[in-house]
Amino acid sequence: MMVEGNVIDIKDLPPYLWKPPVLARTHNDNLLSMDEVQERHLVSVLERMGGDKSRAAEVLGISRSTLYNLLARRELARKAN
Repeated sequence: MMVEGNVIDIKDLPPYLWKPPVLARTHNDNLLSMDEVQERHLVSVLERMGGDKSRAAEVLGISRSTLYNLLARRELARKAN
């Protein structure tokens, strides 16, 4: 060991072990609404499940009917814009 004395102090460890992590930022650094966070997560899970809505609902911990309601609400919001 390359430390002075008999005790290893936190500053003797590499910085990645004691510095706070850098949080990931959104692509435009804007704050997101809860609806936007939910929608992005829903789309991400659906993509990762290859579009399998039953599996996506299972991963999300919601019923298929809830998933379909969220998808319908998302589609209605898109049509309104």
